[in-house]
Amino acid sequence: MRLDETSYALARDLTATTAIHLETLWHVPPVLARTPPGVVATRWLDRQGSGTRTAITPTDRYVVRVFLSATSMRLLADGKTVVNGPVTAGSVHVALPGQALAMCADGPGDSLQWYLPVSFVREAARDMDCIAVLDGSSFGGMYRDSAIERLALALLAANAGSCMPGTAGHFATAVLSRLFQLASAATIDGLDPGKLAIPRWRMQRVDAYIDRHLGDRISLAAVAAAAGLSPMHFAARFRLATGQRPHHYILRARIEYAKALLASSERSVVEVAGDTGFRTQAHFTTIFKRFTGATPCAWRRERS
Repeated sequence: MRLDETSYALARDLTATTAIHLETLWHVPPVLARTPPGVVATRWLDRQGSGTRTAITPTDRYVVRVFLSATSMRLLADGKTVVNGPVTAGSVHVALPGQALAMCADGPGDSLQWYLPVSFVREAARDMDCIAVLDGSSFGGMYRDSAIERLALALLAANAGSCMPGTAGHFATAVLSRLFQLASAATIDGLDPGKLAIPRWRMQRVDAYIDRHLGDRISLAAVAAAAGLSPMHFAARFRLATGQRPHHYILRARIEYAKALLASSERSVVEVAGDTGFRTQAHFTTIFKRFTGATPCAWRRERS
């Protein structure tokens, strides 16, 4: 996806309705000096792709760069190699505040950048319960994520029309959510699972919540809130703690309750299905058989 000449004219027009500004010098958007401290989005289009460029990330900004086209380069951050070779379209580089960058490209390049104030990123991290992820060693560097690529392309498309003030910031919040998720997954993969599993007291709160709502719809967000965690962290840590996905754990609890009702009451199968949170008897029967190897009626007959 590429902007046409009309869109480029919009990118050069630094008005309140422009979501993306043209970055004429690599990693140095002049618009930063002429706007209030907020989210700034730029586009860098390098038709030549030769030579070495250096820059230092502003000390009050993170920079999220989404590569819109495939290229080949050597990229260093604070003297350490980030990438040395092909870079696929949709790759994402996150530069930390004050990082010294050096790039030597072997061909043309096209990228979209978000320059994000530190205060904006930290507020988003607090809202998403991801401060620990933001402050951890896994945040920053190179990622590959199709969702962030789609967000970048969507912002480009929005920029071709008349944008509302703050459009770049709205997209940036969604991008940060994905980045925190990616960084969190990297952290979980690299740490001792015993240190990340949910503590017993949180699990007790989860079990109590599920027990009280077995007849209701139970969302991941609600169970995570009962544990005092964000949905993203809860889902990852829950699997480490139990070896199960939250949805499977809830289904098992429903079936155990259903078995107790079938064994100790004369309620019909359809009534038991409703009591245990299933919308239809057919769905209840399918799940019950998956867990027990028998239909609810057969299971009840065997125990009568």
